[in-house]
Amino acid sequence: MQNYAHVRNGLFHKGWLEVEVPGRTLRLKLAQYDEHLNRLVPDVMLKVLGFDDGHINWNRWLDRMPF
Repeated sequence: MQNYAHVRNGLFHKGWLEVEVPGRTLRLKLAQYDEHLNRLVPDVMLKVLGFDDGHINWNRWLDRMPF
């Protein structure tokens, strides 16, 4: 999750598509996380809106299994 936070902060606060992780010699590229973020954002929006029909697998952005 920390990697996602670094990538998000670099993108939204600075407009960078690549960030260095503080305290480490590691560079993260947004393109490496694009697929996971595309699955995660719709689920976050459903959660924020309070939608839960009992059939959604909330971990599907990790395990790639929708139901």
